[in-house]
Amino acid sequence: MVVFATLFLLAIFLIKNGLPWRNIEVYKGAEGLSYESALVEDLIKRDTDGDGVLDWEESLLGLDPTKT
Repeated sequence: MVVFATLFLLAIFLIKNGLPWRNIEVYKGAEGLSYESALVEDLIKRDTDGDGVLDWEESLLGLDPTKT
């Protein structure tokens, strides 16, 4: 009886979440994290105005990342 209950719960889990091996091919060609066409690494290292302070740091400090 316990075996059938376990199999039933496993079946419900797989139906709800999908098969874990179904979309493996999608991720094989990915090179790092990306957002649309930009890599996350490029977004983190971006300095729009070229003043040496990264855009995300300027946002934390309350500065405008487009003005020097």
